[in-house]
Amino acid sequence: MEYTDGGTESQTKNCEYNPCVNHGRLHGQTKAGCGDGADARRRGCREVEGRLIDYVRHHVSHVGGFTAARRIAALADNFEVKFAWHGSPNSPVGHMTNLTLDLTNNNFGIHEHFDYPPIVQDIFQGCAEIKDGYAWISEKPGWGIEVDEAPAAKHPITDERPNIMRTPDGTVINGTG
Repeated sequence: MEYTDGGTESQTKNCEYNPCVNHGRLHGQTKAGCGDGADARRRGCREVEGRLIDYVRHHVSHVGGFTAARRIAALADNFEVKFAWHGSPNSPVGHMTNLTLDLTNNNFGIHEHFDYPPIVQDIFQGCAEIKDGYAWISEKPGWGIEVDEAPAAKHPITDERPNIMRTPDGTVINGTG
């Protein structure tokens, strides 16, 4: 298990293959979450149905997108398991997807928020904002994000500024979200 600051929450890596999830639930009071490396919708179902975890921690993009994530949240809600979707540091659209899931499901638990630098906010207009401790999403159609290609063209990916999350042809590098 991996403990956070203060030991109030832990994350079990690959919990569906980890026998210590049962042991941790039986002998500890630390909140547990799993699914960080999950790449399929069924991963973590045993832990949810057995109430062995407190938080589902999938990457929304890894489990099939918004609709699949809503189904996972609905399953988890039946067993009083909350969700804390893994954050999207490389995608304001993914971040907005997570926030939309947070707002539309009863069993929302924790939200990982990223403040994007001004250059990203110039390119992806409509990023979520934090005001007075609340996350505010755009009310524009769709995900509420508009891509402005003019500032994007001014900042191409180059050898001097490599993209650490994608290959040159745009393919996501495994394990980067």
